[in-house]
Order: sequence, then structure tokens, then C-alpha cells
Amino acid sequence: MSPLVLLLLAASTSPPAIRAPLGALEDSFVQASGRRLYDAGDITAVVLLVRGSADFWSRPEDLQAFAHDAVHARRVRVLEIPGGSHFLHLERAEAGRAALLDAVSETLRPAP
Repeated sequence: MSPLVLLLLAASTSPPAIRAPLGALEDSFVQASGRRLYDAGDITAVVLLVRGSADFWSRPEDLQAFAHDAVHARRVRVLEIPGGSHFLHLERAEAGRAALLDAVSETLRPAP
């Protein structure tokens, strides 16, 4: 489904919403088959790449490849949170969420 169709669908509901059956699954299949969803070289913003060391889905080499390809990013930081799962944002603070939120806050903080 094209982005324009998704925008039109989102605007036609109240509250605005989209439905993307298999969206994440399809993306996962594309990535698992070695194809890229987009070119990280197009990114010019600051990039924070985070994974938990116990993440069953993202691999350390995935982050390293993304960091390598983000040649135009203002800055790239790669962070692996010890013991963290794929769901760091849902973990207890001591199980990785606090470290994730600290890293995001630090990344979003304006430079002096």
C-alpha cells in the first residue's frame, strides 16, 4: 500500500489511524532476506542505535552495518545494554529501560 493511500485512510477515520496488516512482518521478512528497507546513507540527523545484549531479533552486526552505512549522519552512537531484551522500552528500569531512556535523553539534549 502506498504512503499516500495510508495517509488518505488515516484521515478518513476518527481518531486518525492506519491499519497495516503484515506491515512489520513483511519488513522483518525483507530484512531477514538481506535486503535493506532504506538507505541509511540518506540520514543526516544524529543517530542512536540501541539493542539489548539478550535481544533475540537484532544482532550486533545489524547495528554495525547500519552505523557503517550512515555516512552522512551528524553523529552515530551504538549502544548495547547488558542483559536487555528486544523490548527494552517495556522492561523494568533496572532491566534496561532506565539505560535506554538515559541514552535517548542524552541524544536529544541540545549541544552546548
